[in-house]
Amino acid sequence: MITEPPTGNLLCDIDNIDLKSIIENGPIPKSKRVFLINGWRWHSKSVLRDLKRFQAKINYKQGAEYVDDSLLKCHDFVCGFNWMLLMKIESELFYPFLRKSLPPGARTLVDSLLRQHETVKTLSRELRDMCVGGERERERDGERERERVRRMNEVVERMISCFLTITEVQEEVFIPFISSHISEREQNSFNNRVLRVLGPINSQILLVGMSEAIECSEPDQKEERRLMRAQIPAVARAMLPLWRRRFYNPMTQCL
Repeated sequence: MITEPPTGNLLCDIDNIDLKSIIENGPIPKSKRVFLINGWRWHSKSVLRDLKRFQAKINYKQGAEYVDDSLLKCHDFVCGFNWMLLMKIESELFYPFLRKSLPPGARTLVDSLLRQHETVKTLSRELRDMCVGGERERERDGERERERVRRMNEVVERMISCFLTITEVQEEVFIPFISSHISEREQNSFNNRVLRVLGPINSQILLVGMSEAIECSEPDQKEERRLMRAQIPAVARAMLPLWRRRFYNPMTQCL
């Protein structure tokens, strides 16, 4: 059974909070308000891009009589690696950090974001079951295969809808919320904690994915590219081609 993502719930929670007043009266002086936890945003953009690439792969397979194991490999990277790492950082580090640092109104929004991810998790499991189901079938039926691929496309479309809602709320709500309530020093400290938890290899793979998500985005993302150049050390940016060849490309060649 395909689960409908409750994308409206998060937006309703926002409507029930006096965001403008809470942000306006935040403890950080307006002249010192900055947002530095951009890795969260870039990672979300990377997952969204990979979901769209996954969907394109599914659409490419739509008319096939037999679907090979590439869709399962796509799922294992997009959902089993990229999204799972995002969820790990959010649930273990980021959301506890926000609950501790932000006013009660923001905690409601954090819980709403978690519900969005729970929906994505459910959809991801359904999607993987369909991928694995196709792999286990010994006798292939062309019509049944096409129906399975069509249903997979619907599930990915709903996952994309959830992530579009999440990224919209990140931009419109959490950036001003965090910048008005969490100091530059605390944000930098949090970024360092994330790198320690991820470890060097995962950090390198994710940084390549984030960079590609920004570089492949719309032409009006010049400010986003500027932010990435400002926050990512020059040495790390210089290593991106090597990390892409060594780690990222082998994991994403299925897409």
